[in-house]
Amino acid sequence: MDALLLVFIIIISILLLLVNVYILAVYIHPDDKGFGNSIFPKIIIVLGLSLAWGQMFMVPLDVANSRFQLFFSRKIAHLFLEEMEAGLIWTCFGKLF
Repeated sequence: MDALLLVFIIIISILLLLVNVYILAVYIHPDDKGFGNSIFPKIIIVLGLSLAWGQMFMVPLDVANSRFQLFFSRKIAHLFLEEMEAGLIWTCFGKLF
């Protein structure tokens, strides 16, 4: 059961990254002159959107874990996502503090 859950989480993570890259490509400003310019801010945007969606998708995982007693540590998953968000914020705004 844990292997199936792990595969599902990996597939959803890859889909999130692909959807976020697609959203970024669709809503790119015409003055940016293509998708290849200024790649670092675009990576930060895609990672930020993926982490935000990841937090949102953790809620159904918590519900499934509490109802069916899956052996998936919610605390470790939440800690991992929160640490990733803190690292992203520090990467973006660390020099301001």
